[in-house]
Amino acid sequence: MHYITLHCITLHYITLHYIALHCIALHYITLHCITLHCITLHYITLHYITLHYITLPYIALHYITLHYITLHCIALHYITLHCITLFYITLHCITLHCITLHYITLHYIALHYITLHYVALHYNTMHYIALHDITLHYITLHCITLHYIALHCIALHYITLHYIALHYITLHCITLHYITLHCIALHYITLHCIKLHYIALHCIALHYIALHYITLHCITALHYITLHCIALHYIALHYIALHYITLHYITLH
Repeated sequence: MHYITLHCITLHYITLHYIALHCIALHYITLHCITLHCITLHYITLHYITLHYITLPYIALHYITLHYITLHCIALHYITLHCITLFYITLHCITLHCITLHYITLHYIALHYITLHYVALHYNTMHYIALHDITLHYITLHCITLHYIALHCIALHYITLHYIALHYITLHCITLHYITLHCIALHYITLHCIKLHYIALHCIALHYIALHYITLHCITALHYITLHCIALHYIALHYIALHYITLHYITLH
């Protein structure tokens, strides 16, 4: 599918069951003023999907439920998302394999009441990701597994996180290069049973970070952590509680 343009699309009460898409290629897609209400997707399988030069301005998604979604070998290149609003999103049993994201730009993203259950991300590569003016409210993440994630040249600007709960999070072989975080505010964050393995952080800059009411419980197995060229400016930490923290093989450069 090449050179697709869709304007002013409204979809209400959409239900899709047992959808399988294989070897799909979409090039030069432009979607304007998209509104999706009450969408339910069950047992979706996507294999070998390639998306190039996608532009999505003014997207609104309300009451979205996704169950048993499997994505394999997905490539996204030169994606631009503007003014995205997501309300009441529920994701259950999501599996993502071999995902590649290049030159992704996200502007003015608002996420409200997002729930993620049993999400697995394997062998994901993200390059040149820019996130601007992101707002996340009431986010709940349960049983999230991230394996072999590579994030390169990530820029996060004016990020606000409110009432975030993370439970049973496992991170393996995570690499973060040239990460810039500006004006980040984290409020009422709770982290339970977090495991971090083989984390490498290079050239990280943190500016004007505010952390309020952070609780960390049972943070075990911080193994083989490498920190290079970390800059911390104007960091405020309020009401931080740390319980049962174990650190192994930490290197600071």
